[in-house]
Amino acid sequence: MKSAVAFEVVKYAGVIPGYNPSLQFLLMGSLYALLSILWFTTIVLLLNYIRKWLMSPKVQNIIDKATGLVLIGFGLNISSKFKKQDHK
Repeated sequence: MKSAVAFEVVKYAGVIPGYNPSLQFLLMGSLYALLSILWFTTIVLLLNYIRKWLMSPKVQNIIDKATGLVLIGFGLNISSKFKKQDHK
């Protein structure tokens, strides 16, 4: 969204007087489209690499252990709160 707004601002400031403005807008729009495609392709490829890394057995094992520790911590927290309420 930000890049589209920036393109709109630069679009009018970047027109060279004496040349066909329609052709200039077409070239700037094409360049913007090409850069957007390259940017999002890069993001997709990086996310694919990150996904493969996250799905590896080693990382999955670490995530499972961390999740287990968090759940144990929540359980201990809840049980300590119930014990405090029982004594009141």
